[in-house]
Amino acid sequence: MLHSSRKGYSNYSVRILRHRPKTRGRLALFLDADEILAKHRFHACHGPASLPPEKRTFHLLIHPDISCANDTYNFFERQIDRDVLPYVREKNLSTLAYGSLCRGLLTGTMKPDTKFTGDDLRQSDPKFQPPRFTQYLNAVQQLDDLAQTRYGKHVMDLAVRWVLDQPGITAALWGARSWKL
Repeated sequence: MLHSSRKGYSNYSVRILRHRPKTRGRLALFLDADEILAKHRFHACHGPASLPPEKRTFHLLIHPDISCANDTYNFFERQIDRDVLPYVREKNLSTLAYGSLCRGLLTGTMKPDTKFTGDDLRQSDPKFQPPRFTQYLNAVQQLDDLAQTRYGKHVMDLAVRWVLDQPGITAALWGARSWKL
């Protein structure tokens, strides 16, 4: 169903994210889509993805319709606590937090002998290399124990809930390399 029967509003919100747009022309191309989306009663909000706050300010000056950020955020990767989240809270923007499960680490399914093959980015991520990998797995086990004891849930549930509970975060996103857990 594309449109709600109540008040003619759409059931969908469209977020258009750009990774490091280089020219105002490319930005204008995305913003022209607003007119088309509005005709079909879609709501669109724009945001530069994975840009430091000083560059976001530049994009806000180019076009005031930018209304969201998109950055990695989870228990272990919290760099945006220092700059991005204060910025989006001040500007009343939304943040799509991707990597909420830290490349699968916070699913609770990885073991010390887990191997990463092919084009898997975890092959070069220090979190997934000895001796850090074992340290992270121990931390995940402690978080899982906490989640089960206090809430009757697993670390994956706790990780996503924690991200969503942070001020300035609108959505917790994660992906999968396989349909199996």
